[in-house]
Amino acid sequence: DRALISQNIEGKEIDETFIKKMLGIADRSKILELLRFIFQGEQQKSILQIREMINMGMEPANFLNDLLDVNEYNDYGPNGLQIEGREKIRKVAFAVSAQRNSIESACAWKADAMVVHHGLFWKFHGARTLTGPFAKRVLPLVRNEINLLGYHLPLDAHKTHGNAAGIARALDLQDIAAFGDYKGMPTGLCGSCLLYTSDAADER
Repeated sequence: DRALISQNIEGKEIDETFIKKMLGIADRSKILELLRFIFQGEQQKSILQIREMINMGMEPANFLNDLLDVNEYNDYGPNGLQIEGREKIRKVAFAVSAQRNSIESACAWKADAMVVHHGLFWKFHGARTLTGPFAKRVLPLVRNEINLLGYHLPLDAHKTHGNAAGIARALDLQDIAAFGDYKGMPTGLCGSCLLYTSDAADER
């Protein structure tokens, strides 16, 4: 419907590129190419690739949602965009948790977005009033128009991009498999590795 309305208003031909730009969807081949640059340590190429994807209409939230397969997880709270801020994103802050000190640092740095592992909204909290310590975390983000994106289980358990996957690669684990369970979804990864005595480790 949005595509047809845009076509009537702007007189544009509807094609795959138009749809992707309208919805902020990233080309998966571009995502895979970006990951290749990241894993190879090509920082400049990674930055240029992201800029190209954004210029083509990709929305950062859609990119991360797609990359981390957020719809595959039944989580403790919402994954993705939790607080909407300014439209143009040039500076992104990263933190483990959306705590008051990390939020204040993001505001001082004049970030446009903040990506965290532990967001602000959890099912076990239920409805919350914007008062007290909670307000002191939410309101600075709103006042400074900072987008808050939170990714919990997807950053724990994603088999390629999750925290556990990064640790598994660093430890050179083999026979990697899903580990843990939360409502049918894994919460991490497990694997096997060779153990060395201190003398053997020194020889290596």
